Amino acid sequence: MEVEVCAHTIASALTAQQAGVQRIELCSAIGVGGLTPSYGMMEQVRRQLRIPVHVLIRPRMGDFNYTNDEFASMVSDIALCRNMGFEGVVFGVLTKDNKIDQVRTRQLLHAAQGMKCTFHRAVDWVDDPVEAVSVLEDLGVDIVLSSGGAPTAIQGMGTLERMQLKTTSLTVMPGSGIAPDHVMQFKSAGFNAIHLSGIVPELVLETPPKVPLISPNLLVEQYQYDTSVEKIRQVCEVLRKL
Repeated sequence: MEVEVCAHTIASALTAQQAGVQRIELCSAIGVGGLTPSYGMMEQVRRQLRIPVHVLIRPRMGDFNYTNDEFASMVSDIALCRNMGFEGVVFGVLTKDNKIDQVRTRQLLHAAQGMKCTFHRAVDWVDDPVEAVSVLEDLGVDIVLSSGGAPTAIQGMGTLERMQLKTTSLTVMPGSGIAPDHVMQFKSAGFNAIHLSGIVPELVLETPPKVPLISPNLLVEQYQYDTSVEKIRQVCEVLRKL
């Protein structure tokens, strides 16, 4: 069974490699489900790691229905990863009603030709993840990362097993909340890969920061957080009147 570790720092990627995993999913901002890492981070990981690395292609937090500009950035990021020699990419695109966006998935697969392609946990937002597996297999996706539509993979085990029975060539990779004592359950169920972060919090500041920079009110997945034209105009108007 392959173990893929979701690494959101260079240190995490190196630690996972040292621990003996078979593959890294590289991302940033793991607290919001992961975003595309920076070029600098990718460059360091590419230089220092010997095991395969699949890079997350996700331009922002929240839903998986992207604007044309956001989608164009995903295509560009895939091209960058391809040119840097990464083995794979990880992405997920849905329509407004949370169905697999087949047109855009085909476009991303085309952009990633020659690389392994994982459709990530956006699949857990669709009404029927089992049927979605058939759609993704027909499209040519290599791996589907899923919790079976549940908060954790253990809770979604039944759905994950049905997803696996639905495919002949695609790898269904359970992920979310997997701990060491879960491994044999997934192995016994016939899964060939699992996905986890293995994160343990480490205290690095003895006291809380003077000014917290994390804004919980900007982390609600039901919303998108974009600049308001009106607010910026108001600021510019105040300055013009001075």
